[in-house]
Amino acid sequence: MTLTGMAGLPKDRASLAAALASLAVFTAGATVGYIALADVELFARATAESEPAMSPWAILGQNLGAILFMFSGAVTFGLTTLVGLAMLSAYVGATMAVGIGNVGLARLVSDTGMYAPIEFLGCLVAAAAGLYPAFTVIGAVFADRERPQLLHSYLNSLYGSLKIFALAAALIVSAAAIEAIVLAIR
Repeated sequence: MTLTGMAGLPKDRASLAAALASLAVFTAGATVGYIALADVELFARATAESEPAMSPWAILGQNLGAILFMFSGAVTFGLTTLVGLAMLSAYVGATMAVGIGNVGLARLVSDTGMYAPIEFLGCLVAAAAGLYPAFTVIGAVFADRERPQLLHSYLNSLYGSLKIFALAAALIVSAAAIEAIVLAIR
C-alpha cells in the first residue's frame, strides 16, 4: 500500500507530484548544504561550560514550527513551502557534513538513526501538504477547467492537504518520542 493510499490521504497525481517535488527540493538543498561544509573542519564539542543540549521536547517544538511553516504553502501557492524546505534541507545537509566531520558517519547514524529519518520524512510530508493545493490547481489548469472550477479545486484540496499535514505531525511527534527514549537510555 502506498503512502497516499493510507488513512484516506489523497491518491491523485497532485499528491504524487507534491511528494516528488518535496523530495527533489530536499535532496538538492541537502546536497548543497553538505557540499558547502564538507571540507571545512568544524569541531563543536559539548563541554560543561558550553550550552546544554536541547531537550527532545524543545526539538519537538522547533520541528512542529518547521512543519507548520512547510504547510503554510497551502495558502501561498507553495512559495513559503519551497523557500522553507530549501532552507531546512540546506541546514540538514550542512549539519550532516559537520556531524560526519566531527564523529564520522557510523557514529552519526548510531546516535541519530532511530529518529532523524522519521523527522526528515515528517518534514517531507509537511512540504508535500503545503505544495498539494498548488499542484491541484496546476492540474486543473492543464485539464482546461474554468475559473470557478479552479477555485473549487483549490478549496477542495485544502482538506486533503490537512490530512497529509496530520500525517506529518504524527511523524514529528513519533520522532520526538523515540528521541526522548533514546536519550533516556543513554
